[in-house]
Amino acid sequence: MKMLPCHYNRLKKAIVALPPIPRRTYNDAAYRWHLFYLAGIHKSLLFHFIYSFYNDNHIDTALRKIVLGTSGFPRGEIRK
Repeated sequence: MKMLPCHYNRLKKAIVALPPIPRRTYNDAAYRWHLFYLAGIHKSLLFHFIYSFYNDNHIDTALRKIVLGTSGFPRGEIRK
């Protein structure tokens, strides 16, 4: 993952603060980005800051690490 730990922690903090969100019919990538937008990151200064350093692939890798569906844990759970 190319994201610095301080940036990753800010992203993780915003997503973990969300109440449990059901997966519904989202595929893994759509669910990760849905959480990203529900956390309001796209409206914050963090969004512009993150996008000045990283592209969508870097951000998705960080989201993948936060959302446990890709790391062997039950889908839809969020690592705290």
